[in-house]
Amino acid sequence: MDFTIVITTFNRAHLVSRAIRSALVWYTPEMTIVVVDDASEDETQSVILQLFEKEIRNGVIEYVRLPVNLGASGAKNAGVEKSKGEWVVILDSDDELIPNAFEVVSRTIIKHAGDDGVFFRSIDGQTGEKVGPPQSPIYLGPKEIFSPGLPGETLLVAKRATHLRFPFPVELRGCESLAFRSMAVGGLRLRLTDTPARIYHQPSFGRLSVGAGFRSRYKYIAVYHWRSAGFWRHAGLKHAAISSAKSVVYALLYASWRLDSFWQSRRSSDPKGT
Repeated sequence: MDFTIVITTFNRAHLVSRAIRSALVWYTPEMTIVVVDDASEDETQSVILQLFEKEIRNGVIEYVRLPVNLGASGAKNAGVEKSKGEWVVILDSDDELIPNAFEVVSRTIIKHAGDDGVFFRSIDGQTGEKVGPPQSPIYLGPKEIFSPGLPGETLLVAKRATHLRFPFPVELRGCESLAFRSMAVGGLRLRLTDTPARIYHQPSFGRLSVGAGFRSRYKYIAVYHWRSAGFWRHAGLKHAAISSAKSVVYALLYASWRLDSFWQSRRSSDPKGT
């Protein structure tokens, strides 16, 4: 069974080698590893080319540097397009694959070959515990993808055809769960297992979830919640109402942030207030 592991990275020179090495532990001759550099501005490119020069030269790793930054969604779509395997594993560059999990992942895929995608659980890199609440293995149909939904951070192993049919929303530069929901609503067979396959790390620096980086994403989050409300036929009217309200809140937060940034810029360019 042929797999492609796609690792997407942006300005992760200090972390990307860990993710790549974890993928190399999984490597078999039938596998390809695609590393997509989303136009990093730090030393990510030189780190990859120096540390993994042999693997790149031998064709074990294909290094792809995007000419412009596309965001997480665009980088993942680019990796899928470069993939050659029937099944694709997409890994963020600040996480890693569990070394001994490949065998159970392979067995699960073989056993459920008729599925279009399988979600595996994640282990918290700090606590060693599973991320998210306990949840029994289930099929995630049009209703189950919303309730009970996914238990926190998971690792999707899906057919390449699945990703090509339901790509990640490039225009939102993230919000990958919209694609997962579209897959389920679109009639694909998605399975949630209780087996962990990824170590999820939460670094305390360089994350978009804090500071100005997160505030600049308010507009994308507003659109994300608005689109989520569009699944009301499957998720219910309560879900639609909550998502719509969140969309309005984030739109207002974004407008307020932009206005505040404008006035701060005016004050800094005219310190005397003239």
